[in-house]
Amino acid sequence: MKTARFIFIILLLTFSIAISQSKKGGICFRVDDNGAANEITEYVNLFDSKGLVPCLALNLADFPDPNPAGTYAQTIRNVENKVEIMDHTPSHSSSYFYTLFTVTNYDNMSSAVDHRNGNKICLKYITPSSPYSGNVGSGYVMIISNTLYYISGSKTFNQLDFENSENFFIYLPSLSKLVIVASHPSSNTVTVTDAWGDAINLGFNALTQFYCFHDWDVKMTPEALHLLANETQLLKNYYGLSSFPTTWIQPGGHFPMITGADAKSAFSSLGYSTAATYPHESYKVFNEYNPTIDKRWRMQWGDFNQGTDVNTLKTTIANGIAKHKVLIGSCHFEEISNWTDFISNMTSLLDWCNDKNISVKTYSQWANVLYNSTPDADEDIIPPLNIDLDNNNNPDGYEKGTGT
Repeated sequence: MKTARFIFIILLLTFSIAISQSKKGGICFRVDDNGAANEITEYVNLFDSKGLVPCLALNLADFPDPNPAGTYAQTIRNVENKVEIMDHTPSHSSSYFYTLFTVTNYDNMSSAVDHRNGNKICLKYITPSSPYSGNVGSGYVMIISNTLYYISGSKTFNQLDFENSENFFIYLPSLSKLVIVASHPSSNTVTVTDAWGDAINLGFNALTQFYCFHDWDVKMTPEALHLLANETQLLKNYYGLSSFPTTWIQPGGHFPMITGADAKSAFSSLGYSTAATYPHESYKVFNEYNPTIDKRWRMQWGDFNQGTDVNTLKTTIANGIAKHKVLIGSCHFEEISNWTDFISNMTSLLDWCNDKNISVKTYSQWANVLYNSTPDADEDIIPPLNIDLDNNNNPDGYEKGTGT
């Protein structure tokens, strides 16, 4: 009996040691949207030449050439084993997609599809419920066609924070209409589209109640989200891709921000295990408080911009990983003004990462490290004073004091 108990203890200790993970942070390189074929090829091959793997968040329905036998699809097939391909939604929207398949397939999906506009599949919203909790402003407007004229309420349109115009939905209960603010307020007037970004004519209403909502307080039905992700899986097969996207990336724009809990609920059954969602992003650190087990569904980017000066990038990365953080870099191919300089800078940065033994992993890899492993309890979380990876004469993870 003692021998068996001893063997059990040894096995338990061995297993514990095997799954223990260093609290060392690292970085992830992510690029969103569909860049030019030659740029994708050069970018991915650069990483491959350094033994590293980047992430591509693609909109599979928006390929420049949707022909599976075309050059663009072939480019993606050529690089897919060197990258993590992620689902950025088929048409860069969480509320609709343009299908490449038979449109009538979507005509009897009333719990997922609100209506169809040609090959634009407009997904179903959950109607805001009385008393319209979560609204950030309410009152009364006069409506003429697609224009709302403020009359009275808790806040004027000018007092509401229409930060980038896309941040607000307006619900008109008497019309049972959810609309999107399409312009910054001017003289307490806003123009609107329908909930899918299409033109709308609301007619004339002299006095109509309204409620304003943030884009994270408006929801799609679970069936709509499931259909959205399923379309990507159909497109994956359509293009002959072998890589199965398991990470879902929230697009930015005039549509709802999906929460981590919503993503987990809607996408898990399709094989997804990770996401980048708004709001309440995860901190991407070890031992993060995670009672609902959905932090891996909240791994947003923006910790550094890949187009930034290399020395600035090195400092940002060095300070972040010194604090055991995982940093996800942001980039859109269309925002790169000088491709040659960008590739040169990325080459320098990747060489520095390899030289300094900085861990570069993909989205799904970091999700498993952070949320599916046991951190080494004996590892000090306080950054050491003798590490200066960016060579700026300041210990990584510390701010230089003023001496006052």
